[in-house]
Amino acid sequence: MNIALLAIVLVGSNVSVAADLTCNELVLLRVILRQDLAIDAYAARVQGDDLAQQRAAPLALVLDDPNERDMGELRTIAGDTSFDEYRRFNAARALAYLGGHERLDVLSKTARGDFAVTASSAERSKAGLCLLYLESDLPDGFAFSRLPNPLYSELDAFVTKSNPPTDPNASYAKDRIAEIVSEFVGLGRTVEVRGPLSVGEVELEALVDILCSIAQDNDRWSIPQLPFGYIYDEWQELKSEVRAGDLIYFFTSDEESWGGLYGIEGYVLIRSGEVVAMLVTAMS
Repeated sequence: MNIALLAIVLVGSNVSVAADLTCNELVLLRVILRQDLAIDAYAARVQGDDLAQQRAAPLALVLDDPNERDMGELRTIAGDTSFDEYRRFNAARALAYLGGHERLDVLSKTARGDFAVTASSAERSKAGLCLLYLESDLPDGFAFSRLPNPLYSELDAFVTKSNPPTDPNASYAKDRIAEIVSEFVGLGRTVEVRGPLSVGEVELEALVDILCSIAQDNDRWSIPQLPFGYIYDEWQELKSEVRAGDLIYFFTSDEESWGGLYGIEGYVLIRSGEVVAMLVTAMS
């Protein structure tokens, strides 16, 4: 599944089969799941009443580095019909985030709207997201609707933009690319390069990096949830320069430069053997 197809699945396609996801897409979905859990747990703690907090307790539990005893509690809650459906659903969501396939029945029933209190489009989509992450079958006729998490509109926005293709037949030896970039960045720095990369590949890995940073630190919600975060506009400028036959490479300078506090890394746009644009993503 490519990134464009992932976006279509997230925002509205009817799907009833298990997804075939790449490693990066699984990482992205895991971060999205984590964000949804964190948002709902925070809302219950700050805005909710006692009942809301009880229902969100499984989410808070899983976000607090759960041990095996906690996992057992999640399995019990998800499988015990004496608990209300919201609490069971949240326990199943927590298990899905942790990679557990327990209580898929709860997630499937929610995705179908069989649970009365979790039949809203948002709750159904959250259940579907869990099933997608676990690469499990989605119910027949199921369709994702846009979720309240602001990430989804941003994800939709950037992956549906025109991504000018690079020419797969235009290539240079990787060591020659490294020489070109080393000369361009100067200061005697030698670099390692990785590529060539498509625009979509660059945006996916950059977005995953940003979302992983946000997911690891709840105080960083102000970071734009876009590829490259605060320097998204600079990336857009480089992206607008891409022409047929151009090559995009990631580069990072040698260990000596980082130790000497003149390290640099980022992406370069190569055209006819020359660097025509550069995006710096880190410096020391």
